[in-house]
Amino acid sequence: MKKIIPLRKYSFAIYGLGISGKSVINYLKNKKVNEIFTWDDELFKNDKKKLSIFKSSLSKVDYIIISPGISINKSIFQKHLFKNRNKIITDDDNQNDEIDEENTYNVIKYKLENGLSHFEWTEAKELTTYDYLVYKIPNYFVDVKEITQDDCYMYG
Repeated sequence: MKKIIPLRKYSFAIYGLGISGKSVINYLKNKKVNEIFTWDDELFKNDKKKLSIFKSSLSKVDYIIISPGISINKSIFQKHLFKNRNKIITDDDNQNDEIDEENTYNVIKYKLENGLSHFEWTEAKELTTYDYLVYKIPNYFVDVKEITQDDCYMYG
């Protein structure tokens, strides 16, 4: 019989404090996890003490959770993350800096179906690297038969 260990017995490092990172923190706190280390490149970039604490935590924690907008290859913790890659949990399995439409679709679909993301109007100036942009995909139909594809132009 498989023994189930309560989540509160584990320690976590959370890299990225956008919507995903904050959701993970709330979930772990609800599960009574006490040892949580956090880092966000934008929020803490000038905090040398927090940088040092987070960097050292990467080798000590049981799991490292990385937000989907974080690239391991471009991270200031790249060396430490590669050393501890067996501890990494991310909902973005595409860490090679290439956009994979199917994976992105699956991540967004999962977040919407499980209530991890919600729609809201946001001004463009308020967007962050953790935000997803969505728009309705238009349906194609020929409404004027005399106009061909050669007659249509897209300006941008």
